[in-house]
Amino acid sequence: MEIEKREIQPIQYNVKLSSDALEPIRELVESWDIPRVARDERYCTYAYELTEGEAKSILRQYSSGTLQIQGKGGPQIRSLVMALEGTLSAGFDELPLPHCGSDEAGKGDYFGPLVVAGVRVDKALLERFASLGVMDSKRLSDSRAQSLARKISDVTQGVAVLSLLPTTYNDLYAKMRSEGKNLNDLLAWAHSRVLRDLEGSAADPDAPCTFAVVDKFASERVLLSRMGDSRLRVKQIERGERYPSVAAASILARARFLSDLARLSEEIGVRLPKGAGKAVDSVAKQIVVDNGFDALKDVAKLHFSNTDRVR
Repeated sequence: MEIEKREIQPIQYNVKLSSDALEPIRELVESWDIPRVARDERYCTYAYELTEGEAKSILRQYSSGTLQIQGKGGPQIRSLVMALEGTLSAGFDELPLPHCGSDEAGKGDYFGPLVVAGVRVDKALLERFASLGVMDSKRLSDSRAQSLARKISDVTQGVAVLSLLPTTYNDLYAKMRSEGKNLNDLLAWAHSRVLRDLEGSAADPDAPCTFAVVDKFASERVLLSRMGDSRLRVKQIERGERYPSVAAASILARARFLSDLARLSEEIGVRLPKGAGKAVDSVAKQIVVDNGFDALKDVAKLHFSNTDRVR
């Protein structure tokens, strides 16, 4: 495994976890494609020596619940520590529990849907997210994001996902523009739909969700104007993905975007690339040649400048 030296950092980390987080941590470590050697250590439920290129570290899970990581950590170990630190500090201390988090995927992609996802979390679920390695989806590969999305869905009762496929998206965007509104208004509408769904589906009526955090995309006024009679106190925060609820939502949104993009690719008969660059223009031109210009409305967000470049 080739790892740049800047990716290797000294690690000395200790954290106390609940008993139901112990086994998921083991499963996560054993899923990593890196050399590991099991160690038989006193007072430990399990322990591993882990090697990531030149980085070597020892992970010990004590039967008391304390997780200890020592040595030099490469990307895998550092991602675990970041997930644990993010969950146990940002998740527990700064935001009320339970709360909801939402994020979107596909906003900057010409092909495919716009997806908004939301997650309702409590303290126990935040610990579970840490054990799964939940983090901002932009730091994950596509396959890892899809794998984590399945695990998040398995352990989370409060989940809402809204996928606006291109035909629906284009109609909604045109309607917004006719009313003098823009993409931020469309995003606010989608986020409000997801958050209100979560608010109305509380698993425990004695512990209602009254707070929501959203990765900031517009002024507070734009989103709040769409919340209607909701009792949720909504806060948009820069770099919201540092909060596990928003990070989990970002993973669910990205996984749904990828699955819908793959399905649209099958339907149109060509692999639809992500982004909005030259490779996207090339595919869009081929779609127009093969299927006519109107075919774009079924697979692409027509207000992007890519559309003008392929007319």
